[in-house]
Amino acid sequence: MSLRQYASAWDAAEMAPPQSNRTEFPPLPDGSYYVRLQRAEVTASRKTGEPMVSLGFLVEGGEFAGRWVWKHQTITSDPTRLSYLKRDLAYLGVGTARAIDYLPDELATVTGATTTVDLRTRVGRDGVSRQNVYINPPEGWTPPDGVEVPF
Repeated sequence: MSLRQYASAWDAAEMAPPQSNRTEFPPLPDGSYYVRLQRAEVTASRKTGEPMVSLGFLVEGGEFAGRWVWKHQTITSDPTRLSYLKRDLAYLGVGTARAIDYLPDELATVTGATTTVDLRTRVGRDGVSRQNVYINPPEGWTPPDGVEVPF
């Protein structure tokens, strides 16, 4: 495919002005939401450049149907943080027994999964409020063999 045929139009076109009528949505209220996983990928954090799992959920029903909930979890060398990531991914049906190299392939298999998420706002030690996303296990979920659940 060649774009050469569009070269003169491209050169003549001015950039459109910035949008001034963009719709901004306020954050969703804290609470539980039934969601469908629409996007799941390994990407890089814009802030640090570190790899992270980015999960995009679409609210399925109620007053906020059609709104997005995003959860980003950085992949680090901290085993505790990775354990939370593995748990959340297992709740979505992602196999976590394979090497981490396979994570992008595993994420691709669970797009469309449904679950509930809880949104809770907390004030950090720095005094900044942040809304956290907690993925809930699906009804009847049991941990894989050999995994002890501390609750």
